[in-house]
Amino acid sequence: MASIQKQTRRVRDPGTGKIKEKITYRVFIRLRGLSPITKTFSKKKLAEDFAKWIEGDQEAAEALGGKASALMRSMSLSELIDQYVRQYSGKDQSLGSKLGRWKEHYGQRSDHGHWTIN
Repeated sequence: MASIQKQTRRVRDPGTGKIKEKITYRVFIRLRGLSPITKTFSKKKLAEDFAKWIEGDQEAAEALGGKASALMRSMSLSELIDQYVRQYSGKDQSLGSKLGRWKEHYGQRSDHGHWTIN
């Protein structure tokens, strides 16, 4: 089950020196048998989308929870990118070309669990 916490902190603007409030949203997800997953976002919508994605994709949750499934361990980066692109519903039009370069240079690698999602 995911929870989203609104976090407010005061930061000094380096240009003006004035103190401003910065709001972030922290997602905290606990799934049975996995380590807790946390991630912070600048927008609430991004936090909600991330929570829905992780709760709906058990393999992604396992990968982020530190217990990658056998399928994830056996996949190459190219296969992981293809799977991600099939599920991607964002607006970034350049994502395909960016990921294409990764596939071209590193696509055949399968470092068995050493890929990190930040």
